[in-house]
This record gives sequence, structure tokens and C-alpha cells, in this order.
Amino acid sequence: MAEVVDAVRRKHRRKALALIGGLLLLVDPTWGEASWAVSFGIRFSLVVSLVLALWISRPSQGWRAHVASGWSVIALPSALAALCAVTGGARSLYLFALTAVPLGFAVLAPNRPLIPVFSSIMSMVGGVVVLTLDGWTAHQSLEWVLVAMPAGGLATYAAVVYRRVHAAEIAAEREKAKAIEDLAQSEALRAKSERLAAIGQLAAGISHEVNNPLGFVKANVGWLEERFASEGDPEVMEVLRDTSKGIERIQRLVAELKTFAAGGVSARAETCRPRDIVDAAMGASRDSMPSHARIEVTLPEGLHDLRASPSHLVRVLSVLLANAADAVRERNPGGRIEVRGRFDEAAGMVELEVEDDGPGIDPQAIPHLFEPFFTTKDIGVGRGLGLALAREYVRQMGGTLEASNAAGCGARFLVRLPAA
Repeated sequence: MAEVVDAVRRKHRRKALALIGGLLLLVDPTWGEASWAVSFGIRFSLVVSLVLALWISRPSQGWRAHVASGWSVIALPSALAALCAVTGGARSLYLFALTAVPLGFAVLAPNRPLIPVFSSIMSMVGGVVVLTLDGWTAHQSLEWVLVAMPAGGLATYAAVVYRRVHAAEIAAEREKAKAIEDLAQSEALRAKSERLAAIGQLAAGISHEVNNPLGFVKANVGWLEERFASEGDPEVMEVLRDTSKGIERIQRLVAELKTFAAGGVSARAETCRPRDIVDAAMGASRDSMPSHARIEVTLPEGLHDLRASPSHLVRVLSVLLANAADAVRERNPGGRIEVRGRFDEAAGMVELEVEDDGPGIDPQAIPHLFEPFFTTKDIGVGRGLGLALAREYVRQMGGTLEASNAAGCGARFLVRLPAA
């Protein structure tokens, strides 16, 4: 806001200077008391001074602004002193304008306190020259200087005060903008918390209502499998096996809903070897891996043990490996999934990273990737709970789970857990 106000002020200053310059070109300020050549020279000097003053009013701090400031500080008092000399000397009405020059510079360049100081000096020198040429004594000229000096002091003081007030305005505007941004973020977090709480209540109700009839369906399918196993009908047995897999998938979804509704399951941390965790997760994800995918595991020898719940950490890596498998499934032939491990000695954290060379993650989706029921997969493929629960597990174990796009292409998930 302060910058906008300054821009408006500079615009009005330029308009005023342009108007004064135009009047100087049309009106003879000497009122016929000097020759045309002298009048033109004085008007030309004043117009040049105003043009240079336009540079001073700009916010630029380059060398052009400094050169313009120096010439303007010299040219404007000199032109006014010449105008006083040809219009009556000590009796000239323009002599009062000479004493007001520092105030004018204070208005044009309030953020440069030295300009009013130098312009005040030049104005007093010009005034003394005019008065001396008009026959004033040194004592009389000194009295005039003492009268004119407060104008320069007032201009310098005004410039310094303006500079401080302007800096305070900018600081206040920045603090106000930051407060508004913090308030918006707080409101967004509050709305998100309320939304997650509502989703959790809904998930708890759905899981309870689905779990009971699902037990009857599973028991009945088990009875049918035993009944038709003796008859050896392959088509019936295949249908029953597919039905059992569908029931197991529903049970996993219900279990995830219950876990989410309860805010996650408390994970008991213990000392784990990263190699054992990665091997277990690879074994659990073997069936979901595409046959053409190339899996690389890079774990340095002697990698530091970590503190985590083994079953929960295996589940986290299994979710990440399953997502990587879905990402590279369309790459045929090809497709690479890499699991890396390293120890951050400065932070005391063990890092496990899962990276693929799939299409990567939409940058707009990354901030929402760990929200419950948010998924980038097709309908029916992803439930949007895997990554949400994975981050919750990692958080309970004292670590972090982050997502980003790998260099070039693909997605990267980084798990950081405390070292044992």
C-alpha cells in the first residue's frame, strides 16, 4: 500500500512540474526587464532544472539519478539567482522563491535528506551573490542568510522525518500483509481439521455398518467353497475364489476406515534393521510388481539401525512400493523402481527413499497427496487412504514422510525416522 501511495504522489509531482515547465516556455518570468536572449537563457535553465528534478522524484538509485540530483541542485538555485538579478536584485519577488528551493527539493526527494542540504547551501550562495551585486554589505547579506537558513533546516528535517515515517508505513504494511496471510492459513487449517473430523465420524459409522454383514457373507462363501470343493467344478471354484478376494479387499478397506476414524493405531517403536524392513516390504509387494519393472535396492553396508514399529514401517514401504508399481505399470518395456537408504548424521535420522521413473506427480496434487480419500488414480483403483495412513504411521513413530518429483521424471517418497 505504501508503495502504491508513493507512486501516486510521484505521478502528481510530475504533472505539477510539467505544468510549471509549460508556463515557463509561454510566459516571460522577467516581465520584459531583460533582453530576449537573457530571458530565454533563464527560462531554459529553469526548464532543464525541472526535467532533472523529474529524475530526482523517481525511485531509482542508479548513477543517472545521482548525476541528475547534482546538476539540479546547482542549476535551479543558479537560474533563480539570475532571475532575481535581472528583476530587481534585492527587491525582486523571486528572492523569496530562492529561499523556498530546499523545501521544494524536500517534497520532490523526501527519501534523500542530503539534497535539501546542498540545495540550501546553493540557494544561500546565490542569494548572497544577488545581494552583493545590488550593493548590500557583508553584514546585511549575513543577516539575510540567517533568515533564510531555517528554511533549509526545516527542509532537511522534513525529509528525514518523511523518510522515517515512510519506512514505518512500509514495515506496518508488511506486518499487516503477513498477519492476513497467517490468518488465512489458520482458517484453512481449521476448516481442514473440521473436514477431517467429519470424515472420521462418517468412516467410523460406515465401517461399523459394513463389517457386520460382511462377516455373514464371508462365512457363507467359505461354506460354499467347502461344499463345491468335493464336486471339483473349476468354474464355480474360480467364482468363489474371486468372491473371497473381493471380500478380503472390502475387509482391508473397512480396517483402514476404522484405523483412520480412530486417528491411527499406536505404534510401539523398537530397534529395526533397515535391510530387514526393506526385504519384508519387497516380499509383501512382490505380487503387485509388474513383471517388466526393474527393482534396485541401494542400502549401504552398516546403515544405522532405526527406531520404529516393524509391522507399521513394512506397511508404509509396501504402500510406497505399490504406488511406484502403479506408476511404472504402463511403461512396457522398462520401468524402474529404486529403494535407497542413507543416514543423516547431523539430524540423527535414517532416510528410506522410494523412487520410480513413471509420469511423476502433478505439482498441484502434491499439497493434497496425504489427505484422506484424495487419490490421483482412476475410480475403483485407488481409495485415497494408503498414503494418509502411511504418513500417520510415520508421524507416530517420530518421523516424516514427504513426496516430490524426481529429477527428470518420476515420483520420490522420502521416509525419515529417528536412528536407534
